[in-house]
Amino acid sequence: MQSHHPTKPWLSARTGDPKGFAPYRPTAAWKLGVVDDVLELFAELEADDATPVGPRTVGYALSQRANPSGLRYVKRLDKAGNIEHRDGVVGFKPVENAIKRLRQAEKLPWHFVSDGSAVSHPVSEDTSAEGFAARVLDGYEHDLRVDQPLVVELHSESAELTAFLERVAAPYGVRVESGRGSGGPDLARDVAIRAWNRWNAEPGQKTLVLGIGDLDLDGIRGVMRPHIEHIGRFLVGLAERHSDWDPETRLWAAGQMLDFRRVAVTVEQAIELELEDVDREALLAYGASGTDDWARDVQFLDGTKAQRARRKVEVEALGPQRLRAAVTEAIESALDLDLLERAHVFQRLQQERVREMRQTLGLEDE
Repeated sequence: MQSHHPTKPWLSARTGDPKGFAPYRPTAAWKLGVVDDVLELFAELEADDATPVGPRTVGYALSQRANPSGLRYVKRLDKAGNIEHRDGVVGFKPVENAIKRLRQAEKLPWHFVSDGSAVSHPVSEDTSAEGFAARVLDGYEHDLRVDQPLVVELHSESAELTAFLERVAAPYGVRVESGRGSGGPDLARDVAIRAWNRWNAEPGQKTLVLGIGDLDLDGIRGVMRPHIEHIGRFLVGLAERHSDWDPETRLWAAGQMLDFRRVAVTVEQAIELELEDVDREALLAYGASGTDDWARDVQFLDGTKAQRARRKVEVEALGPQRLRAAVTEAIESALDLDLLERAHVFQRLQQERVREMRQTLGLEDE
């Protein structure tokens, strides 16, 4: 019989998998193989500066390589995803479980893995004016977007990817956001206000949103398109409230303020991956039906549940290296890299000034 703390049962109760810090000692040979494969992959990703990544990204990466264990990885072995292992083939769920347990056992650094399910709203931890000044006068970062004719922002369907994308985008002064697969108006309104203010400042700046999301019916029609359409309509509404432009001019101005481009997953990327159980012909037909997310016929990605599953390519399937390369290329092709380098030089000068301020205030670390 299980013993519980008399007043706080959550301290000793055990529900489901081990909680908190816990050793992980699998005995099944195939589970030991999963552990070896996961640890080797993370070592390579960290060496390649390609972390943090989420469990699904790891599953796809393992599925596209020869692993030390000899195991082969697929998204699921049965429709319900209940079978974990069979005849040397492993589903993604055991990979996710292994990552979780390895972190709990402190065999895998926590910061190597991104968690899109965690939301936190911290409060101030300052206890003195000196402490506040020391915190503020530390790690100065200049706004690298200053003087750029165009400002780039990244919108990711997956919240899990945002930590990785932030590492990629930060040196370029690119903001990263995620609506967690939702096409709601709150985030879009904020983007529109920023775009409006930039374009109406002196000198005006255009905004380019780079979209990162799954290539499937839901991701295009239900997530990315509604988000960009929300931004566009908010811009038209701002023009209506803050100008005397006629309706046609409002639409024209909104088009001048904002551009959108899908960076991942594109049809070309999806075909290049050559994933098993993906309807290549449907993807090719979708790609040939137009030039962008609005012109193309999404009916090529529709069908029964089983058909839709075969016409879906998740962004995690690209792997962090391919995704980083695609995002970097898109950002660098949009920005003035000479102006960016000048901004970095100015940032270093400003950081030196901050160090002098810390010394003046006696805030230098001993």
